Amino acid sequence: MLFGQAIVERYCDLWHELTRQSVYPLAQRHAIDQRVRRLNDLGFDVAEMQIERSPDGDTVTFVPKVVDAGHHQRQLLRLTGLDAEENQARSLLNDLETWMATQDDYAPGDPLGARPEVLAHRWVRDVFRPTVRTVPKELRGATDTAQIYHELLEHRWLLSERAGRDVGLDATVEDYIRTVLTDPSSG
Repeated sequence: MLFGQAIVERYCDLWHELTRQSVYPLAQRHAIDQRVRRLNDLGFDVAEMQIERSPDGDTVTFVPKVVDAGHHQRQLLRLTGLDAEENQARSLLNDLETWMATQDDYAPGDPLGARPEVLAHRWVRDVFRPTVRTVPKELRGATDTAQIYHELLEHRWLLSERAGRDVGLDATVEDYIRTVLTDPSSG
């Protein structure tokens, strides 16, 4: 009977991790990344993230929704027109979702709020493309833009974990160019 109880407890813990609602300070975007990574480590893909900003705007509530394989590629392509591998698409969509939650006109379910496609287009125009362009072409080589941005997101996550706060994309790009792309010991 003890073995059966352990299985039930593990299942309940897993179910809680898959479905629980988390509340994070708005400035702690990396906390959402941590939660998504834990779910990925458990073997689940997070297709959608229900992210809502508090009325005073200082926190976000996060509820993940797990999905089928290939979902992220299809979703990223539909929203942004970007074609990426599944892991790249997952990280780009996670960044897009957390970025959308910081936008004043983000209001899921509100007919007066900006549609996700509009916000996704703005993210591509104002965040994705300018960030990738910051990395010199000669250092990017033949690496596609989705992979560069994915690597930058990974690098931001590492830097943010070390700092205990979100370090932002500008500092990430600068450090990535200096320590990964131009450091001879990194390759």
